[in-house]
Amino acid sequence: MANALYPKLALTNLGKNKSTYFPYMLTSIVCIMTYYIMQSIAMNEGLMEVPGAAIAMTIFFLGTGIIAVFCIALMFYTNIFLIKRRKKELGLYCVLGMEKRHIANILFRETLLIAVLSLALGIGLGILFSRAMFWLLGIVLGVELPIAFVVPLSSIVQTLALFGIIFLLTLCYNLLQVKLSKPIELLH
Repeated sequence: MANALYPKLALTNLGKNKSTYFPYMLTSIVCIMTYYIMQSIAMNEGLMEVPGAAIAMTIFFLGTGIIAVFCIALMFYTNIFLIKRRKKELGLYCVLGMEKRHIANILFRETLLIAVLSLALGIGLGILFSRAMFWLLGIVLGVELPIAFVVPLSSIVQTLALFGIIFLLTLCYNLLQVKLSKPIELLH
């Protein structure tokens, strides 16, 4: 019966803290979308047939790495902002009798919901906007024939892997913050 309470509490927390969670979700979605677009362009085999595309492919591969580092930093920054805003609420849960493992369970479910929503929206929007980016890239490269638009499965897998790890690391950071803090410290 207690296990049925956690999903409801996680959904309630997300709903009540939407002004706090909105920047985090928006950051996550934009980062996922941007990374996917760069990754899909870098993995496009049709681009290799264009004269002079080897330089562009190298730039896109390097850009993918730079965007990954930028996304990690940005998502951790917004997560730190998020957990600071929620410490009072988490401290109140402790004062009301919740154990830290229960709070960890709620944080896990909240992170899982946000990760699933962000990944679905980010990759979906990335697929939509990558078509426009291929079109623009064709114009910039001066290619008369449109570059083949494909949805590379490897790009989706790499995007899911990278951001799955990022969400896991942010969850670990949040759990560590709760574990190391005393309930009175969380309330202040």
